[in-house]
Formats: sequence, structure tokens, C-alpha cells
Amino acid sequence: LSRQDRNYLAAMREALAFGVVAALTLAVLLGVILGDGLSRSIRQLTQAIKSMAPGAVRQRVVIDGRDEVGLLARAFNRMSEELAEHHERLEESNRTIREQAEQLKELSIRDGLTQLYNRRHFDEYAARLYAEAARYQRPLVVMLADIDHFKRINDRFSHAVGDDVL
Repeated sequence: LSRQDRNYLAAMREALAFGVVAALTLAVLLGVILGDGLSRSIRQLTQAIKSMAPGAVRQRVVIDGRDEVGLLARAFNRMSEELAEHHERLEESNRTIREQAEQLKELSIRDGLTQLYNRRHFDEYAARLYAEAARYQRPLVVMLADIDHFKRINDRFSHAVGDDVL
């Protein structure tokens, strides 16, 4: 090879080496930049999912992009919103059911006319008091009142008058 050929080959090797180093540097730099963006997006999604566990079901992840992570973020946001709406409706339904159950219980243990406790309540309450008295070895006193021959008032003066008397 002539001197000029050797110089040309050396220049080509040097240019090739420089090109390889530049390409590798650019690839690493782009990998770090793109990887960091992707990693940040995944961390945001992961944090939002972890926040849902204690009950904060309404989460919003802001990830702008048309890639798979952006699609995933939009799907997550829709799911979170729907889940929060269903959760709120369920909580409202549970509150209504609890209120109705409490009303039903009150209706089952109180007389509608006098608003006094009825026999069902007495039986439950007396059983609890008896068990407590037995457990602590304490005396239990029960006093009952009865209106004798009340049926005569209803029969003689009518049920409306009997209700007024009660």
C-alpha cells in the first residue's frame, strides 16, 4: 500500500472509531433520557395504584403520550373514575340500608301507639340483664305493670277511647 493509501485507511479507521463512539454515546444518552421518561411514567402509575389500596379509589395520572404507557394511563384514569363512582353509590346504598335496618329494628321493638318497648324488646333486654347479673353474681329485680281488664274499656267505650287512655 502506498503512503497515501495507509493515511487514507488510518483516517477511515479514525473516522469509523469516532463514529462508533459517537453512536454509542448518543444511544446511551437517548436510552437514559427515554428510559427516565418511561420509568417516571411507570412510577406515577405504580404510586396511583398503591394509593388506591387504603381506599382512595379516585386517582388521576397525568401522562401525555400516544404510546402504550399513555394508553395505559388513560385506561387507568377511566377505571379509577368508574370505580370511584361505583364506590360512592355503594356507600350511599349501604348508608340507606343501615338507616332502614335501624328503622325496622325500632319498629319491631316499639309499640306503634304508645311508643313504649314491646315484649320482644323486653325478652331481649331481660336476657342480657339476667346474663350480666349471673356473670357478676348480682341480684336482679324486675317490676312489671299490667292494666287489669283493659279489654272492658275497649269493649265498653271503643278502641279509640282505649287508645286515648293508653
